[in-house]
Amino acid sequence: MLSRQPEDARINSLLRTALLANAIYSAASGLAALIFASGLSGALLTLGAIAGISTAVVLGSIGAGLVAFAIFVGWVARNPVSRRGLVILITVLDTAWVVLAAGLLGLTGQAFTNTGVIVVIATAIPVGLFAVVQMAALTSWRSPAAR
Repeated sequence: MLSRQPEDARINSLLRTALLANAIYSAASGLAALIFASGLSGALLTLGAIAGISTAVVLGSIGAGLVAFAIFVGWVARNPVSRRGLVILITVLDTAWVVLAAGLLGLTGQAFTNTGVIVVIATAIPVGLFAVVQMAALTSWRSPAAR
């Protein structure tokens, strides 16, 4: 029986790289949303409020959530193969982000400025790519019990 150790190391490296890129991207996006929430809300959205809450507060809250997500993803990236279930959760959350972004644009497209539409699409593309790479690596990896 051939050893899968080199293959497992390659998959672990691929997962670690994808997760670290995901964490860095999420942190940068989240910090930008937190720091520039007031200015960005007017540039991205045509609405002044969502359900009675200022769009700047909504955007800042999304930013805070992204920073927390980035910290979590960075922690998982330290040893992704032993945290396979958490990598699956991250991949599902990334996929949900892309689906929700598309849904928001489809259902409430007029709530976004042209710049807002571009930003939503431009942020969804890398998140979708992270999900694809993470899932591809996960489906290539087999647990030691399955060998």
